[in-house]
Amino acid sequence: MLNSQLIRVLIVDDHATFRNTLAQVLSLSPDIQLVGQAADGEGIVDLCAQLRPDVVLMDVVMRKVGGIEATHQLHSHFPGIKVIILSGFQHEELMDKALEAGAVNYLIKNFLLAEVANAIRAAMR
Repeated sequence: MLNSQLIRVLIVDDHATFRNTLAQVLSLSPDIQLVGQAADGEGIVDLCAQLRPDVVLMDVVMRKVGGIEATHQLHSHFPGIKVIILSGFQHEELMDKALEAGAVNYLIKNFLLAEVANAIRAAMR
């Protein structure tokens, strides 16, 4: 597969174990390339300018800058980057705020990890 066909993904989550597990699962998909990881949304615009991801998997609740604020910042600077919010909460208000901020999807973290690759592909369609 040519590099231009790869979907470039950035993972932003404050739980290192979750980030690493997700990274391992994504590495099994030949059409997905993990370009980086971050522990929170602080500096997301600069990080995305540097790494140029196609899709950002973004935790909704993080210590410094949360996923909704980071998604809003990212969407205002790079509207072409697709943001998929990951959350431990099935909370309608959080979901609405995430989508209003520019996220294209909102996944609850109890999903099967294999479903993440499908959500990434769907975001690019």
